[in-house]
Parts: sequence; structure tokens; C-alpha cells
Amino acid sequence: MRLTKYKTKEAVHNRAMEAENIPFNELPIENMTGALQTLNSRSNKGGVGNFIEQHWFDLKADSSQLPDFEEAHVELKVTPVKKARKTLVAKERLILGIINYCNDFNLPFEQSHFWNKIQQMELMFYEHNKDVPKEQWKILKSILYTFPLAERKLIEEDWNTINTFVHEGHAHQISGSSTNVLEAARKGAGGDKDWRTQLIGEEKALQRAFALKNKFMTQIVQDFVLNDSRHESTVFTQKFEESQTNTFSDFINSLVDKYVGKSVKEIAQLLKLQNYNPASKSARTILIRAMLGITLDTKENQKEFEETNTDIRSVTFFDDGSLWESLPLPTFRFESLVKTSFEESHLYQQLEEQRYAFFVFQNPTETPKISKYDQRHLHQADLIFKGFTLWNFPAELIETAVKSAYESVQTILQEGIKLEPMINKDGTPKMQGKTNKISNNLLKESDNLYIHVRPHSQKAGYNYGNPNGNQLPTSAVWKNKHLLNNSEKYNDDWMTTQSFWINKSFLASEIKKANILNN
Repeated sequence: MRLTKYKTKEAVHNRAMEAENIPFNELPIENMTGALQTLNSRSNKGGVGNFIEQHWFDLKADSSQLPDFEEAHVELKVTPVKKARKTLVAKERLILGIINYCNDFNLPFEQSHFWNKIQQMELMFYEHNKDVPKEQWKILKSILYTFPLAERKLIEEDWNTINTFVHEGHAHQISGSSTNVLEAARKGAGGDKDWRTQLIGEEKALQRAFALKNKFMTQIVQDFVLNDSRHESTVFTQKFEESQTNTFSDFINSLVDKYVGKSVKEIAQLLKLQNYNPASKSARTILIRAMLGITLDTKENQKEFEETNTDIRSVTFFDDGSLWESLPLPTFRFESLVKTSFEESHLYQQLEEQRYAFFVFQNPTETPKISKYDQRHLHQADLIFKGFTLWNFPAELIETAVKSAYESVQTILQEGIKLEPMINKDGTPKMQGKTNKISNNLLKESDNLYIHVRPHSQKAGYNYGNPNGNQLPTSAVWKNKHLLNNSEKYNDDWMTTQSFWINKSFLASEIKKANILNN
């Protein structure tokens, strides 16, 4: 047994609170010189955590599967927050320990070393501020955290999901987006040293760690650091806690299954939605939230999805089974992209961590055959709800095909993107209003099976100061620039802001694996 002077959870929590709002270098620590060396050690990524553990609690660093305070049954975690948009958010996910693919899953969840270690944690939050010397940082808040029933159910489901990947020899297919709040987060320095042997099979998997997701940790920060209490449980949460379903996906299906096969108009009538306009931009969002029992007038009821980093999306298929549109990802800045490795990129982070709750609609096949353009703009009330599925981008594709595509875009931008006015068959320039349509050699949907690059906005931006453009790292290489209207407005160093998109053909094939269109 690991013996410490803090033998009860009250003793641990009281000691943690004693450190609040005091600069680290003013804490009553006997060997402050040694403590500050621990804090500032460049070879020690966990400097603040080790500083608190070793010099405030007198804990010895180890990799034990037992809680730090074994007698009190409390695990200690010191974790950073940062300012963002006039509020505080978690700076990072909370790492709970490296996953051992060969030994971590020998017991059921409730008897596992993992759950035994983390079911009660002393969380100490400090503000990470690069403009202030580390010695002057402070513990803002300490809380003794236990998981409410809804969170415990999600964590158990996640642990079982990771367990299944490992026992089937598919640890290489795990990503952060495979789970709800407990993720298998990539952990390592990068390169060949990060690959680990699996329980079965010869294929190696990236080293990963159990971690609570960043969005989940941000919710704890919002509740306890800023507001001093847990947010009030919503009707949605209460239903989930009371449900007998085994997974979050099963729970959502239990809420929406009664609407499968019904039209948008019929569902709106069943839900008694007043003044519902099926042609409005927010129509499908309103319908989905109503089906889930989530009220429309507050952000509070979205927390369950925000905590699990799940993006609610409606997707619509044409009557022939093809998808209406590709899925947009956030925009990127050209200069930043060429300087950022794939593993550090926003694209990698998005695909690795983001999960989607797809609510699927389809044009009814029994309607008279009309063009796809008309299907998208007419008869919105007749769309049929086909069902729901959770989806995340396959991990093995992120590490291979998507990485290659990203690096190809880097190369094009570094060498100088090729731009040319688009031409009609009669030789005249193609126009959008009074603006030329411009082609480029960035990644197109036909070039890659999974992702492509194009703008979010319909508005072009090829000059300095245009809000729809951003600066190129290397001047563009123009062809037939003389065909442009007002060619002087097209600066060689600026181009319309672009985004990565997930290809609609790939997305359609992935959604169809859930057999939703057969409903």
C-alpha cells in the first residue's frame, strides 16, 4: 500500500485548496529551490503536475495502477486551463495513463484497475499563461470530482469500445472520435518509436493513452471553476440516466425510432411544432432537436453532445441513394498549413477527435422523377426520415490516405498554386455575376477518395484586405490572366480562403454501412 500523510479524501481536498490563488513560488514549500527546478525542467513535460505532486503533497512519481492516495482512494490530477473568448476552457485533454494493449483489459470495467484509479479524483486547475513566468502561475480551483451516473455510463461504454478494438486486434483502428468522453488519445513523440505490439496479430498500433476529452474537461471548468457547481441536469440527461440502453447510440435511437419512415411534415405535426417552415435553413435542426426532446431556447441542453464532441448533422440523400453534398471542415490559412505537420494540423485534430451524429433524410423514391436541383429546392416537407447513426472518420485512413492528401496540398502551396480563369465552350470566360470563375490545382473530389479542398463561401477574395481571402506562402502561378475582368484586382499573393471537405461519395458509402436507407 502507498502510504501518505493524507489518509482521507477530506485531507487530500483540504491540502489541495490550501494551494489556491497563491503564486507557486510563494507556496510554503521547504525546498523551494528544488521545487522550482522541477517546475521549470525542460525535460519534464509534466512540470506543474510533478511540482504539485512531489513538493506540495510529498508524493513520489511512479506509474502505479493504484490511486495516488490509496488509503483515501483519490487520484490526483493537475491540469491547465486557458483564456479563450473572455472565458476559461480546458487547455488540453486529461491524460489518465498509457494503454497497455496486452494487459489492461483482463477484468470487467467495474473491477478494472482503470476505474478503481479514477472514479474519485482531486482535480487541481491552474491557468497556463505564456506571458507570465511559470513561478507566478497559481492553482485557480481544486475540486474533488466524482462522475455522475450519465458520465459513468458513457465512460463504461467507451472503455468497452476500446476493449473490443484491442481484443479483436484492431487497436490500430482506434481514434479519439471512436468514443464518447473517454478517448484513446495518441501519445508519444512521433515517429517509429510510437508503435506498439497488439494483443493478437502482427500489425502494430500507435501508442495511445486513456484520456478525458478536451470538450468534457471544458465542461467541468465551466461548471466548477467559473460557476462553483455542476450544471443542472437536463431532461435529456435524466432520460439517459434512467434508460436501460447499453450505449449512447442505442439511447438516441430509442428516442427517434418512432419517427423513422415518416415525412418531415408528418414528424412536425406529431411534435406539434408551431409555424414550422420545412424550407428554412434551420428546419432540419429544429426537427432533430424536437425529436430528441431538446428544447430550442437554450444552449444548456446541447451540453451532452458538446461533452462527447459530437456534432449533430442532418444529411440528405437523393432518391437514387447519392448524397446531396460533401461535409465541410473548418477553413485553414495557407501560410499556417505549409508550416504545420499533419500530426499537428487542425485537419488531423478534427478527424481524430470529432464524432458526428448523422440524422438521415431522403427524397421519397415514389415521387415523380425530377432533377436533383429540384429535389434540393422543392418538396422539403416530403423528405423521409430514415434513421440515425454515430460516425467517425476511420483512423487507418487518417494515418495514410488523408495524411498523403494533406502533404500534397502543402507541396502545391509551397511550389506556387496554379490559377487560371475558367472558359466556356465558346471561349468566353465563365462568370459568377461580375466575377470570373477561377480554377486551381488544389485537391479535387476526383483526385482523392476521401477529402478535397474548396471554399466555404461563394464570394471570392484575390486581393489584400478582402475578408474572403488569405495570403499565399508562395506567389501564385497564373495562366491567361489577361482574360480576367479587372485583372489588376487579382494579387498574385492572395487567394480565396479554402476548406477541407469530406467527399460526399465516401460519406455516403460509410453511412450506408448502417443500413439506414433500407428503413
